[in-house]
Amino acid sequence: MPEGPSIKVGDSLQALENAIIVHAWESGENAITSLLAEIAVEKILRYEALITRDEFEEDVNVDQRLASDAILRRRLATSLLPAIAGSAKRISPWLLFEKTQYLQRDDLHG
Repeated sequence: MPEGPSIKVGDSLQALENAIIVHAWESGENAITSLLAEIAVEKILRYEALITRDEFEEDVNVDQRLASDAILRRRLATSLLPAIAGSAKRISPWLLFEKTQYLQRDDLHG
């Protein structure tokens, strides 16, 4: 696995990757959410946010919109936690809640 981000800001694949992640996030299908969780684990291990940010990106609220949807975050959490448990590398809770903000503390309750 490469160290550091695999797609750099401004990379021609950045917009495509972001679009796939947004559609997967918003999908109601468990199989797609499970695959998104696997992608998230790889991105977490590289200290990447779920959505690659570009200072010139037009939709600056996309990551806030995704993070604000508790139902979708909790659905991701149900797939993300088993994916983390199956990861060969240990993932610090700090990476989940603070650095990448894939989860919020309330996502693990209720």
